[in-house]
Amino acid sequence: MPQSSEPRRYPERKVKTIQKILELSKSHSYISAAECAGVPASLLKRVRRELRANHALLVSKKTLARLALRKSERKGVEKLIEHFPQTLLLIFSNTPPYKTAEILDKFEEEMYPRPNEAASEDIVIKKGPTALPPGPVLTTLRSYGIKAKVEKGRITILEDAVILKKGERFSRGVIDLLRNLEMKTKRVKVKMSGAIDKDGAFYPPEVLYTPTQQIVDSLNKAYESVAKLAAHLELPVYPIIPLLVATAKSRAVQLSLATGWYTRETLPLLLSALAAKAKALADAIRF
Repeated sequence: MPQSSEPRRYPERKVKTIQKILELSKSHSYISAAECAGVPASLLKRVRRELRANHALLVSKKTLARLALRKSERKGVEKLIEHFPQTLLLIFSNTPPYKTAEILDKFEEEMYPRPNEAASEDIVIKKGPTALPPGPVLTTLRSYGIKAKVEKGRITILEDAVILKKGERFSRGVIDLLRNLEMKTKRVKVKMSGAIDKDGAFYPPEVLYTPTQQIVDSLNKAYESVAKLAAHLELPVYPIIPLLVATAKSRAVQLSLATGWYTRETLPLLLSALAAKAKALADAIRF
């Protein structure tokens, strides 16, 4: 049976999403992709409130975002598409994306982990009193190798104990224990996975999340190294030219003094040197 040649038709809701992405792509210099999987609505609301003055945020299906960005004909979209996260949040702005990343990095929410999630760091139960009354939880603590006892009607942890190492996965039992202890060990943020500018330049996460001062220091260090190399090679490039001119002038003066060849600049120096020699000779004859 021959396939229909009619173009694919999207539901009106999806068409509006595609049109919205197209409009935002044309009206903003920067397009960023961010991961919002597992981000609670309360945190996303705080982020939207903080960014609403200079940014436009849109949660979108990746299929629709790919289609819309390709229709926009913006440079660099394919690189951005390659870095789409699991659950996509598109951020449109005229603010450089590294500044947006700085803002996003300030917003986080503590949560309990989910079963089978990997620990991002060692999970440590700290020693000290808890709000837990005596009961079955004391046996649970001891089953995980946590030394504990009852003091003043509450359970007290006697020693720090690592119940899960970095990279190990959370079990339901460990999560229940953390809930009993009211330990929210998971820190959730909206994390940018990449961005492009109006010229199509791509900003990977390692650039977006490098501290601004570190970038400035690296650029200054690179500039100094290049300047020293250019000066050593005597390359007439800006801003090395003033240094080369000053060096050449210094060498010319030294050569003029060594040969006795006078110029408007070296004549006072030559006369001063001759006067010094004459004085030294007069002093020698006097004795």
